[in-house]
Amino acid sequence: MAVEERARRQLQEALMGMIGADETDTLFDHYLPPTGWAGVATKQDLEALGASLSAKIDAQGSRLEGKIDRALRTQFYALVVIMVALAGLAVGFLR
Repeated sequence: MAVEERARRQLQEALMGMIGADETDTLFDHYLPPTGWAGVATKQDLEALGASLSAKIDAQGSRLEGKIDRALRTQFYALVVIMVALAGLAVGFLR
């Protein structure tokens, strides 16, 4: 059940008379959510978010691995071609 702003303000004013304005402001700023408890995440919310993020990271990770594998393979073949070409030039200069 959400706390209405009027009821929240009445509680704040009553507490100011009992414990002081600074202490009441500290309490309200740090311990009571301004929109009610419905806006606060639960452990289940965080666990569901964590599972969702893990799934997305795993999916992106496998795609990234594939891209890296292709890039490394391309670089390897390019280096082999360059080395063969340089070996051919070296043999040509030695003759």
